Amino acid sequence: MMRCGNLSDFNPDWHRDILDSLCSLAPELSPETLSKILVKARADRCPPNQVLSTIRTNAEILGISVSTYIKAASRNDALFFFDSHKLTARIQEILASFPIEQAAVVRMALKQPSLFTYTPKTLEQKFSALSDTLQLPSSKLRMVVRKQPSVLTMAPERLARNFRALEAMLAVNASKLSLMIAAQPQLLIQRPERFKSHIGAVCGELDLRRDQWLKAVRRQPALLCYEPTALCKNIKAIARLLKIELTAFLPKAVGCPSILYQSPPSVQKNISACAALLHISDESFLKAARSRMQIAYMKPNSLRDRMLDGSTLLDIPIASYIQIAVGYPNLFTLKPHAFPRRLSVLHEIARALGQNLTTEQLLRRAPMGLCLSDENLAQRLLLAKMDQSYQLTKLILISKKALRLRLLKMSGRDGLSLAQTF
Repeated sequence: MMRCGNLSDFNPDWHRDILDSLCSLAPELSPETLSKILVKARADRCPPNQVLSTIRTNAEILGISVSTYIKAASRNDALFFFDSHKLTARIQEILASFPIEQAAVVRMALKQPSLFTYTPKTLEQKFSALSDTLQLPSSKLRMVVRKQPSVLTMAPERLARNFRALEAMLAVNASKLSLMIAAQPQLLIQRPERFKSHIGAVCGELDLRRDQWLKAVRRQPALLCYEPTALCKNIKAIARLLKIELTAFLPKAVGCPSILYQSPPSVQKNISACAALLHISDESFLKAARSRMQIAYMKPNSLRDRMLDGSTLLDIPIASYIQIAVGYPNLFTLKPHAFPRRLSVLHEIARALGQNLTTEQLLRRAPMGLCLSDENLAQRLLLAKMDQSYQLTKLILISKKALRLRLLKMSGRDGLSLAQTF
């Protein structure tokens, strides 16, 4: 059995037995750590066997290992002596406050052990304060608590103060910030000054304007939770991996900020796996990824299945569809369920312009047509019927504003009402 070391602060008759037992049950916690916890808890108020029995019983009630329970108790020493009957009742009270499965309640409380000691009234007050601050539906509030249960330990004044500081710092309105916090609740529990320092450090290291970085953060709030130096190093490594200059990489990455915290080795492995599954070279896939960065970290099997579904729905060979997607990488990220309907309209547009094309020919000329909305395609079909002089690719690429103006001009006085029907 592991011995304890320096016990000068202890009642030797009591602590040797219990500390030896705790060290044996939770070997990953050092004797020194457990010693400090027991000193703080003044644990000699209970017989050793009773404490150990309580630990084992409570771990069984929660459906976790004794070691896991001891680690939770090391963050809230009251759990070493928490009555088992009270624990069972408290779990039911938490379940009543947060109607989710018991396993999720246990995970929440293990992250924030003080939840075990809160009365129903305290939980209600804490949840009410969170609701007043975030103004989110109850379902989203419960999601925030599940992800970051420590929000329930914050004083109402601190919740409101942190929220107001973030609102000003990130230049977002309250409703947008609440949604960001729902996605990344850690934003609410950190000191706002930490995020201010983070923004300054990242912008300085990457030579980014503050508004550029804030745009990325608003899209992916998790970026604020990374250590700035490590994050900047990671960003530079991703740019090198994609074989693109940092100054060219950053503006694109701001539009796809999840790429910024991906692990470079994982991205490299993913690129090779995707290229192999699609039977193209790594360089061809890299070229597509530079244009549509999301595909650099898509799961290979998901990407392959999407390609198979797209080629099946469009009734063209998979190899042809992959070639088209490499040239127009947006197709890698689109769910293909709407492709048949859009393809039908594209064929109508081509016929209106006097071109009878196979599906493969059509998509090689105008693959972007599969990305347009039904309304957008209908407007282009109308213009094709009015003016057969258009080239197919040019008509598909025409901007919404130019399209509307052209329809108005060609429709004469009735053009406004006609265009407004789309």
